Amino acid sequence: MTNYLILVITIFRFCHVCVVNSRGDLSRGLYSWCHDINLISGIVQRYECFFYKSNTMGVSLAIYRARIGLFNCRLSNMGNKYGKCICLGNMVLESVRCACVLLDCDAGYLILLLLIEILLVRGGDVELNPGPAGAMVKRLSICHANIRSIQRCNDKLDHIKEEFCGRFDVITLSETWLKPTDGVDLMGRSVYHLDGYQDPIRRDRVGSRGGGVLAWVSNSLVCKRRNDLEIENAELMWLEIRCSNQKCLLAVAYRTDDQGNFWDILQESYIRALPLGIHYIIITGDLNADPSTHHGNKLMEFIEANKLTKLINVPTRITETSASELDQILTNCSSIIQEVDLLPPVSYNDHHTVSVRLNFKIAKRHSYNR
Repeated sequence: MTNYLILVITIFRFCHVCVVNSRGDLSRGLYSWCHDINLISGIVQRYECFFYKSNTMGVSLAIYRARIGLFNCRLSNMGNKYGKCICLGNMVLESVRCACVLLDCDAGYLILLLLIEILLVRGGDVELNPGPAGAMVKRLSICHANIRSIQRCNDKLDHIKEEFCGRFDVITLSETWLKPTDGVDLMGRSVYHLDGYQDPIRRDRVGSRGGGVLAWVSNSLVCKRRNDLEIENAELMWLEIRCSNQKCLLAVAYRTDDQGNFWDILQESYIRALPLGIHYIIITGDLNADPSTHHGNKLMEFIEANKLTKLINVPTRITETSASELDQILTNCSSIIQEVDLLPPVSYNDHHTVSVRLNFKIAKRHSYNR
């Protein structure tokens, strides 16, 4: 049955090119069919390479590219057009025959697979010079989570690796509970390194337990810590991030319940950032400022004074007895915001993760030269 089906497909394809390409002229139709066969010669060679289990290296660049499917190889050592068909037909049949011997399977099935691949190639939408996966257009994405200690918490770090890595370009945490001496091995390397990201940028609490903020920034971004914007005695860290031809300032903050002067410090720090001429500013973190509280009012005063937009308007910490809007994202330019989302907590935490996607294009990775 399979062989009959292949015969029908082949005859249909031959008749189709006769009508379409030659107004019924058989010779022109035959030429088009030869051209189809010629185009898939690289596929045939690649099949032979697989069937004979031969090494693709150690051959000419043209043959190597043909075997791995990077482009379609023409066979120039054949005679006339009809001769090309016969020679390539024998080549296909010989490859299939060898494959059947090696793989002990039905010849018709392999021929059908080969014909399907021919049709795919003739569709014209097969990438001839495939490159890295970064060819798709991406938008800058940022997330924040109150982690409630990352010290010796492999399950939380595993959650971040599984759920956030690759999904977000910048991953920020508050309440890391790290000390300046934590997270460094005997060689001076960070034990909190994530694949695809720069070493974590941290501002740890000094002198007491708890607190601290941290950020992982993707290797695809240019990032610089702006210590000149940071103020002593505040868990507030500023990063300057360059994405393609655009820049933004990102502040990662954590306000403790008993820090009454936090809003004055944040205001002073924000004013320091304005003369830099960077138009886009994002502030994220656990501000502990639910709208129903005094600090919620202080947050709104800060937002109104600086003409900011509050992006999170739902509870981010939910327990059996309460629901509070604590984790926040602020911006001075709402037009760059493409999407805001609320994600489940990290591991067994009770704070939801907040995230934002900006209308910033991340530079495409170019295909490698081969």
